[in-house]
Amino acid sequence: MSAPDTRLPFDRPCALPDCTAMGEHWHNGYQYWGASRRSTPMPDLAATPGIPLRMLESAPADMDDWQPGMMWPLELLDAESAGFSVVLCRHQDAAGHDWPIVWHTRQMPQDGPRWDVTGTPPHITVSPSINVIGVWHGFIRDGVILDA
Repeated sequence: MSAPDTRLPFDRPCALPDCTAMGEHWHNGYQYWGASRRSTPMPDLAATPGIPLRMLESAPADMDDWQPGMMWPLELLDAESAGFSVVLCRHQDAAGHDWPIVWHTRQMPQDGPRWDVTGTPPHITVSPSINVIGVWHGFIRDGVILDA
């Protein structure tokens, strides 16, 4: 007799046949976390207003000028690691400072593999969603930033 699986549902592979995804993913319009299905249907992203991404040659010199939707090439040491930076939103911290929240297409999430980024910049789609815990949670679909 094998020992019971004590991992939390979101730390296990998906319970659906032929799916090995872990973490957040979608099946037939429903959101899953590993082996757990959330009852929340997929949002109608087409009906949700969003912020279109717009490609810049480089990041503006002053971070105060970084606005949601800005996107620029991420300069790394080697071409294989190249990607893009995207300003998702701006956030005011407890001290009253206003900061741009920037996500990088090559960034590693805390709890899993890199995001799957498809499309041609700035018309990219990112999967799964991006969750800056306590600050912002949403999607990038066909070059548009959408709140979850």
